[in-house]
Amino acid sequence: MNFFESQAQAKVQTTRLLILFGAAVITLIVITNIFVMAAFGFIELEDQALTLEFIKKQFDWNTFGFVAILVSMSILIGSAFKIHSLSSGGKVIAKSLGGSLVSHSNGELKTQTLLNVVEEMAIASGTPVPEVYILNNESGINAFAAGFTIDDAVIGVTQGALDYFTREELQGVIAHEFSHIVHGDMRLNMRLVGVLHGILSIGQLGHDILNFTNSDRRSGSGQVLAFGIGLMVIGYSGTFFGNMIKASISRQREYLADASAVQYTRNRYGIANALLKIGGYSKGSCLDTGQAPAMSHAYFSNGIKSKLQSVFATHPPIELRVKAIDPSWQGVFPEVTLTSKDNLKSEASSGFMAASATSRGVVNSVGQLTVNNIEKAKKCLAAMPTLVKENVYSIEGATATIYGLLLAKMSDMDTLNKQMQYLENSAPKPVMDKLHLMTYNLQNLGTELRLPLVEIALPQLRQLNKIDYLTILNNMKWLIEADNKLEIFEWSIERVVGHYLKSAFEVADYKIVKYHSMQAVKAELEIIMSVLCENFVDENDYLSVTMSAKNIVGVADIDILPKEMTTMNSFTLAVDKLALLKPRLKEKVIQFCYFLVTQDQEYSVYEQETIRALADSMGCPIPIE
Repeated sequence: MNFFESQAQAKVQTTRLLILFGAAVITLIVITNIFVMAAFGFIELEDQALTLEFIKKQFDWNTFGFVAILVSMSILIGSAFKIHSLSSGGKVIAKSLGGSLVSHSNGELKTQTLLNVVEEMAIASGTPVPEVYILNNESGINAFAAGFTIDDAVIGVTQGALDYFTREELQGVIAHEFSHIVHGDMRLNMRLVGVLHGILSIGQLGHDILNFTNSDRRSGSGQVLAFGIGLMVIGYSGTFFGNMIKASISRQREYLADASAVQYTRNRYGIANALLKIGGYSKGSCLDTGQAPAMSHAYFSNGIKSKLQSVFATHPPIELRVKAIDPSWQGVFPEVTLTSKDNLKSEASSGFMAASATSRGVVNSVGQLTVNNIEKAKKCLAAMPTLVKENVYSIEGATATIYGLLLAKMSDMDTLNKQMQYLENSAPKPVMDKLHLMTYNLQNLGTELRLPLVEIALPQLRQLNKIDYLTILNNMKWLIEADNKLEIFEWSIERVVGHYLKSAFEVADYKIVKYHSMQAVKAELEIIMSVLCENFVDENDYLSVTMSAKNIVGVADIDILPKEMTTMNSFTLAVDKLALLKPRLKEKVIQFCYFLVTQDQEYSVYEQETIRALADSMGCPIPIE
């Protein structure tokens, strides 16, 4: 599916969620009123039938209004509290499910294989490498992606998945989860958790009252017990509506994510075999933690058992998913055994994985992957200097890597000496020791390896403390401005790192659509055009190039600005505002930027990485080419 179309559909699904939520709240208000009025004697049936007309006559409408306000406030407060608790992003979900953060310092082959697959998929898709959590106490085979944006996304995998999946199957499942990340499903899943929490909280209150009553045998507890039972009944109604909403929104997205996983890897057998193993495994994909139901719609496969599984299942039946991927399947699930070390090794590309040799437009490639992108990501990882790879997986080494990529070249020794002197006074000694060790390799690093290296460094930077986080932001800005020139690629490094860390140390950078026309961002388009022309367009061609660029976005009254008006801060603010455009307009902005960079009919690695960084800043990841 086209990335921008899927983003628009996710927005439609969000609107649908709010409508269903509103209907559920109204229904709960009516049910609660019936319970309250029956409990307190407002409704006396006597020998009459319980008809709608009878209820209308018996209702105390003042009580109805009071209860409606009380229920609405309880639900809204519960939802608001949950949404706020999720503001730090996907790691909150992973930890609530019992997940443990893992890194390359873990020497286990299974963990290393998982991390390598996640890195390959992230680099291939042009997104930051997400943190990876393992649910060590979960023997069921499952996985999930959680977060509001690509910057705060995490991948979670159960121990069962690690024990039983081959590398090929892991790649298929991780590709499925990356589809959720880039196409907006992950954000929708997080919204579902927050919004539905308010509906489900009424039942939890009834459950708490019952527990209190059972421990308190004093007189009068009978009425409290009845009240608690009533709230439990209402709570089950809330659970009914919550599960119905989840099921209505989630099922079709799973088929699309399965199809995307096949498209990304050009290998239907990876994800198909993963599903078959779940079907043939005695434990299936169920999670044991009590927190599992809250995220039931976000797992790779059903994470909970339900008596009404066919009605309220958040995922299509495994049989249907396998048939959709592999129509030749005969309906037999395999015997499931532990994965051997040989099955964790990287497979050679098969004939089935042959990718199209035709080039794709840069806009059409947004949010899309092919096996070519994944193979390119593997080559990038293999081409990284050994010394750099040995150090980038530590906090000090990751920090030094970012600083090293922002240093001036040897040809500009004055700026380089000034930068190094500054860092000697502002960066910790362990970081500087790593920087001195890696400077030569970083100075001579190929352009095509720089953004992938930044993406690899990001998860380690999340482990900084708040003071070091603020320090690295200040140091990056100083290093970039040391030569008094705004270079797009330097800006992009600062941008990627700043965005990623913001979700870790502040709140998830949760973007909503604010602008629905190009006229609303006219000033920002002018700044972007001015900076890109300065960096990529011959001054003699300004007039003809800008005329064509204006036609792409449909805004005629923009022009090249004086250099003093295009500072790094103004450029950053402009990109921030463009990120709030509706998806279809972002598509035009990326075409606009792409034209300005490639108007000379050249598309160098440096230019490719510049476009990727700009698109990523607008929430539109472009795969590595």
